[in-house]
Amino acid sequence: MHNKSISAAPATAPTHNPRRNWYARMEKWRREPFVFQRQKLTMAARTRQWHQRAGLFASLFMVWLGASGFVLNQSAGWGLDAVRIDSGWLMSLYGLHPEPPKSGYFSDSHWLAQTSENTLLNGRPVIEYIPSPLGLASNGDADDPLLFVAASDRLAIFDVNGQRIDELRGYTLPISAIRRIGETDTHGIAIQDLDTFVTRDGLSWEPLPAGALVSWSKPQRLPPELQEQALPYAKPTMPLEQILIDAHSGRLFGRYGPWVINVVGFAAVLLGLTGAYMYWSTARRRRRRTR
Repeated sequence: MHNKSISAAPATAPTHNPRRNWYARMEKWRREPFVFQRQKLTMAARTRQWHQRAGLFASLFMVWLGASGFVLNQSAGWGLDAVRIDSGWLMSLYGLHPEPPKSGYFSDSHWLAQTSENTLLNGRPVIEYIPSPLGLASNGDADDPLLFVAASDRLAIFDVNGQRIDELRGYTLPISAIRRIGETDTHGIAIQDLDTFVTRDGLSWEPLPAGALVSWSKPQRLPPELQEQALPYAKPTMPLEQILIDAHSGRLFGRYGPWVINVVGFAAVLLGLTGAYMYWSTARRRRRRTR
C-alpha cells in the first residue's frame, strides 16, 4: 500500500469585497456626523460658533464705522464741513442730476440765470452767488454800462463782463426790502417795496417821478444755447461732512442701508453677550478643576 502524501492546499489571498468596504465606509460616515452633531449640541460650542460668525460679519463694517466716526469728530477742525463734492455717481445716490435753468431774466442783450450753486450772467458764473434773484436791469449807458441784480435783501452792481462793482444792502438802500426791479423809460433803475425809488448809478436815489413808466423785470424762457452753456455749472453738490454722516448711518445706500447698520449693531451686541458668556463659562470650568 502506497502512502500518498497529501499536500496542503495553497493559501488563497483574501478576496476583495467592494460591497463590504462600501458598507464600512457608509457606517463610518454615518457615525462621524452623529458625533459631530452631538458635539454641536453643547452650549459652549454653539456659543463659540455664533461668536465667530457675528465677529466675522461685524468686522466687515466695524472698521468703516470706526474710521468714519473718527473723521466726523474731526470734520470741523479739518474743514470738511466747508468742502463740497460734485461727483456724479455720488450725487446719483441722492437722486440728484445736473439740471440747467429753464428761465432767466433779460435786459439789454444780457441774460441772468440761476442754478443750485451758481449765479450766471451771460452763461458765466459771477464771483459771488446771489440767492433767489428777483430780476435784472441795465442803466443803458453806452459809456459806462452797469447791470443791476436784485435780491430781496441786496442790490448787486456788475459790469457787462460779470465783475462785481458794488453791493448795496441794509441802510445803503432806500427801502428795507426789494420786491421787484425794473427800468424806467429814462434808463433809470427802479426798485420797489411799498414805495418806488430810482437811481442811475446806485449812489443817489430819488422817488419815482409821477407819470414815469417802469418795465419790471420778469422771468423769461432761457434760449437753448444758454441752457447748454449753463449745464456745466448746474452740477449739484453736497457737503463732504453730510456725505460722511449719511455713509456712517447707512442712509447713503438707500432704504436698506440703515437696516444693514442696525444688523451690524445687533451683531456687536451679540459679540458682547457671547463673549461675556464664554468668559464666564471658561472661568467656571477653571474653578471646578482647581477644587
